[in-house]
Amino acid sequence: MKKMISLCLAAVMMTSGSVMAFEKPQDDVTFFVEGEDGLFRTGKAKAISDDSSAVLEAHSTENVEIFQVTGEEFLVHLYGDIYQRKKKLDVNVDRYQLGTDIAREYDLPIEVAEQISEVVREQTQHGNDSLEVTVFEPSVSFLSGNTTAGDPYQYKGYTMQDYITEYRHMTAALESDGEDCKDIASSLVDLVISGTGIVSQKISIFGVGLSALDFYEKLHGPVKKGMQTDHFYSNVSYDKLVKNTYVYNTAAGGYEKGCQTEKVWLEQQDTYQYYALNGAREYKGNRLNITKYTENFKNAPEAAIKFFGLGRDDFPVELIIGHTRFEL
Repeated sequence: MKKMISLCLAAVMMTSGSVMAFEKPQDDVTFFVEGEDGLFRTGKAKAISDDSSAVLEAHSTENVEIFQVTGEEFLVHLYGDIYQRKKKLDVNVDRYQLGTDIAREYDLPIEVAEQISEVVREQTQHGNDSLEVTVFEPSVSFLSGNTTAGDPYQYKGYTMQDYITEYRHMTAALESDGEDCKDIASSLVDLVISGTGIVSQKISIFGVGLSALDFYEKLHGPVKKGMQTDHFYSNVSYDKLVKNTYVYNTAAGGYEKGCQTEKVWLEQQDTYQYYALNGAREYKGNRLNITKYTENFKNAPEAAIKFFGLGRDDFPVELIIGHTRFEL
């Protein structure tokens, strides 16, 4: 049944022109200047540098934190107007189920690799077969020819290292079969997005003050009682960028995790209802296009310096669908 519903939703979303991806930035081309540290700063034109070999032209992607240089080469945002050049590698989510496998393949810290595995397992268990995962690897510097991008960088006297993972086509779904569907539909009035350091946002998806059940009954008449064959499904599709920032501990002679920060982009909300007594099915889709950042995403190095050795994760973006709370 779920597969049939998924196909139905996909068909409706394709006809509506909806695309599951991060928000599209306005400008297509941006010029970057490479510094002696191997990092890139944004600029307005090629004239910003006398050394044309130090100027890099990059194109916007569907994620405003990432610019594409070539087919596999990207500039990924670190903080402020600072970017690192990295190589994009797609993770085979069907093959890599164990964190140790991912760590070995992509040269990641075990805890970062385990995060990827956990996301893959959770999304797979919820029936999501569209998940895509990307990690960003070091790339060769234009100036020196050395592999500096992705290597440690300096921030206020500290040596830092970022590990960045992009998740696409994630889902948070509320689903039920049977007599309880009517009550669940009645409880779904708004989507609520919140989190520590995040301005809470309430979104009406069926009309102000109207529930999913109200929406259905306006079209198909009252649902007088629930039946065993009733079905309810409400899903939010979203993408996520996760940044793990590490700080080098000179005394310990190794890197220690400073913080984990995240960006979440909520793309689409879809609701499907079927009540056997009425004999009618109803679908409603809503374009969301909402971006939320966790507390320290835009200044991760500062948080990493403060918390390294302890390893602090930002509180996640939270989503409430009906009476069910999801950590995105």
